[in-house]
Amino acid sequence: MARILVSLCNERRHPAKGLLLYDLMIGRGCWIPVAAEDEITGVRGLSTCGNLLYALYDVGWTSTRLCIFNGTDDLAVLYDGPLPEVVDPHSLWVGEGHMLVTSTGTDELLAYQLRDEFPVGSPSTVWRASSAKSDTHHLNSVAVHEGHVLVSTCGLRSGELWRSAERGYIYDVTASQVLIADLHHPHSLKAALNDIFYIESSRQVLRSFGGTRVNLSGYLRGCGLLDATSMLVGTNVARTTSRSTGIVHNDRWWYADESEQPVGECTLALVNLQNSSVERYYDLSPFGREVYDVCASLTTTA
Repeated sequence: MARILVSLCNERRHPAKGLLLYDLMIGRGCWIPVAAEDEITGVRGLSTCGNLLYALYDVGWTSTRLCIFNGTDDLAVLYDGPLPEVVDPHSLWVGEGHMLVTSTGTDELLAYQLRDEFPVGSPSTVWRASSAKSDTHHLNSVAVHEGHVLVSTCGLRSGELWRSAERGYIYDVTASQVLIADLHHPHSLKAALNDIFYIESSRQVLRSFGGTRVNLSGYLRGCGLLDATSMLVGTNVARTTSRSTGIVHNDRWWYADESEQPVGECTLALVNLQNSSVERYYDLSPFGREVYDVCASLTTTA
């Protein structure tokens, strides 16, 4: 199996602890640094294009940066720069001379033009979940399938916390239509195997448009295709479970009611797509609490 890359989020870290390079064969990982000078709060969206790996991360919870790595050799940093138009970055997709970024904090999907694979100029707004310029729908992932741009959002909240958002949806930006509605915290859209995979995080299930359904444990987020029959899915700790419904909430542990106990483990689940089973879990708890994204298609020699 190839070594894979994992982004972990929502935890203050030294920039030397940027991306996690994890060897599935021996069950060990090492950190790949980003070029920031200040403390980061984790890395989120990952995307590959050709021989390059693109990663979004935060500095100090407020400043968004893009890091581009050499993805075929030593994972050296080739570019690291700010994206001042993006607030609370979550996901990106790179291809066809442009880069799509979810600016979750402004409810917008932004598009940057690329020159020599690097972003240039100011972005254009491709789609808005609302005109609020704040996080009202929690737009959290973007993918492209057969020329159509797709996004996922948690939907509007009915209360103060995101656990009250129970009508998430997947939206086709190109066709201007909702593809699937009434989802409970959809995340991690991935186009693979002529299908579209996504995670319904609170219901602890990996799904696809083609009918895949795999039940896991913990608050799920992040997936990446390992080979034609296997996918890696991230599970998270520091979440709380409703005693009445069994739904796993996505409120961060420091926002949770003191009567609720954090649940789950930070792992990578190896999923067999042929029989919809979990073959094993890889323990990532030494590295963090929350997986955000998984890049399992990049073989490195680092």
